[in-house]
Amino acid sequence: TTMWDTGSVLGGIIAARELCLVTQKEFDDQITNILKTLNTIELYDGYAPNKAYNTKNGEMVDYLNKTSEDGIGVSVLDLARLAAWLNILTQGHPKYTLAARNVMMRWNFEKLIANGQMYGSYRDPVSKQTKPVQEGRLGYEQYAGKVFAKLGFNQEISATYHNKFKSTVLIYDVPIAYDSRDPRELGAYNYVVTESYALDAMEHGIDQGNRALIKNIFQVQKERWLKTGIVTAVSEDNVDRKPYFVYNTIFTAGIPWNTITDKGINYHQLKSVSVKAAMSLALLYPNADYSKLLLNAIESAYHPEKGWYSGVFEDGKGYNKAITANTNGIILSTILFKMHGTLFKECSLCGGDLTFAETWAEKFKPKNMLALIDNK
Repeated sequence: TTMWDTGSVLGGIIAARELCLVTQKEFDDQITNILKTLNTIELYDGYAPNKAYNTKNGEMVDYLNKTSEDGIGVSVLDLARLAAWLNILTQGHPKYTLAARNVMMRWNFEKLIANGQMYGSYRDPVSKQTKPVQEGRLGYEQYAGKVFAKLGFNQEISATYHNKFKSTVLIYDVPIAYDSRDPRELGAYNYVVTESYALDAMEHGIDQGNRALIKNIFQVQKERWLKTGIVTAVSEDNVDRKPYFVYNTIFTAGIPWNTITDKGINYHQLKSVSVKAAMSLALLYPNADYSKLLLNAIESAYHPEKGWYSGVFEDGKGYNKAITANTNGIILSTILFKMHGTLFKECSLCGGDLTFAETWAEKFKPKNMLALIDNK
């Protein structure tokens, strides 16, 4: 598992309890076990969770689930996803506040956040040294930046869509925002997909900063259907065949409707209707005719006992039968959104936010902590 998927697991369990799909005992047992694990796992270089862990024994692993004694690095975007649901957990179930706070108090935010941005890391395969990298591109960067801003950290660049890196491209005459940073120079693609915008809308709310962007994400996919007859709801997904994970995108690397791996290899034959994307869009725009079409396209894409598949292939090759915690966790949390509306807005009414930047600073007293804290 990654920390992103662990966050989605938390979202799924919280939603399942509210929907009475699990008993209080089942809920408490799972939450207690997750928090225990997060409070005891070995951290990468001692400062933050590794990018991946073995779920059976809690060991640090690489993305092939092979044991990695020193770890492979840190994804701060993944940590934001986990932090978001730790926050929502404590707001609805305050008895877990201390344990959830302790999870994040283990992380050294001085290495994760600086100058209004987020920084992950990777272990160089040759030198074996840790290399810090600025992490986040338009879309996921704002989702994650808003999470850390709610925790009290300065995210003046990462938390806004209208920063200096935003550019716009017209696709079917719909303006689509994308990140202008060159992947050839920085080694990271900007994937314009549904998931980051849908999660931002459902968890943080729709406001003047993201309203038009999210609407255009919906509209451009509807336009592709109108122009081509192909039902469209794209996002990154695990797939049930090699290379096992692809980014089905609205726009990437200068190409609309590009389907690639994180290395930039094209896999257009794996284009699919993403179940989580289709369901998220349909619940964000429940009165749109296209939403009904999206739900109809994926209504049977599930295993009766195991959960929702990741998607339906566009070319008629059937279901993408990969079943993941992320897809199913997001689907459960969309139902929570359908019940309550914006999740952070609903939960914040109890006043139980895990705002703790100043608490963390007091404990560790890093030299430049004042640059990290939003003092408002």
